[in-house]
Amino acid sequence: MIGPISTKGIGWACAVVLAAGACSRDSDKREGTTAAGEPVSTSTSSAKTDNACQLLTKAEAKGALRSDIEKVSDEGKPFPMGTTLRSSCFYRGDGGSVTLTVNSYESAEASAQRFNALKRMYRGARQVAGLGDEAFAENEALVIKDGSRHLTIDLQPEGADKITDYSDMKQMEALLARERQIAVTALGRLPEGTSTPVATSAEPGTSARSACALVTKSDMESILGGPLSYAVAKDSPASTVCTYTGAGGRYAQLTIEWQGGESGIAGARLAGKLMGATAGDVKVTTPVEGVGDEAIMMIGGVLNVRKGPALIAVDLRMQDNSEAKAKAIAQRVIAKL
Repeated sequence: MIGPISTKGIGWACAVVLAAGACSRDSDKREGTTAAGEPVSTSTSSAKTDNACQLLTKAEAKGALRSDIEKVSDEGKPFPMGTTLRSSCFYRGDGGSVTLTVNSYESAEASAQRFNALKRMYRGARQVAGLGDEAFAENEALVIKDGSRHLTIDLQPEGADKITDYSDMKQMEALLARERQIAVTALGRLPEGTSTPVATSAEPGTSARSACALVTKSDMESILGGPLSYAVAKDSPASTVCTYTGAGGRYAQLTIEWQGGESGIAGARLAGKLMGATAGDVKVTTPVEGVGDEAIMMIGGVLNVRKGPALIAVDLRMQDNSEAKAKAIAQRVIAKL
């Protein structure tokens, strides 16, 4: 996945140049037992989510590791990786570490293909019954296919619970029982349906003017000339970002900063001059007429537009005909502001 580019300062300019199933929903599937035949808790939150850190909370990780938690990797918000939408959360404590990852694919068929490929990679995989559509375990990993999603739980216990012999089935079944507990709870919190075509991860206090609403996934497909897998929003009161991804490297990112338009354009001009000094005959920046109050196209396919106090950045790195497409995207935003 291509990461976002900051739209301010020389570092931004350098970055541009360098860049130049249904059965899992049945109540009996939610029940399950441990290896000892004890019932697994199926208590779930009423909120449905793809956020890994909400599927496995810090308190639940503490229970799974049987120790206090020292570190949480991130907030677990889904992010696009090509045609896959991924959310991951990591916890670590004296009792070891646990990672929960959700991969959402375009369809249940794509999910099944990836799952079968994973099983072939894990040559020591053991089938696990009663979780999702299908599941297997290998060493410390438990992988579950649930419709168009994969849920992976990697529990690495330390201390008295550390795995010392992978051929010791008593140790392996005890580990699987703890992972099963996590899986049952997480599966109960996943949204219904077989795919997640659009995911929005918004901050509290988010502006209603989300980039993914100003230029919808359908809008972007029309402009780019092909299907997209995801349009993922990250919104805050100061800015809004929408990242669009699809097969074959199709990619776009729309960023709107509600203040700082003048400084953003000034930064783009400065970066252009600095890069141009060593670029020879290569044209680093190009003024663009007829879009906003002023606009600059950067080499590599990034358009910066000032409209009043706002800065609109359209990142179409390495896309064909990027200037015309970026102008169309920016004009669509401006028409809705």
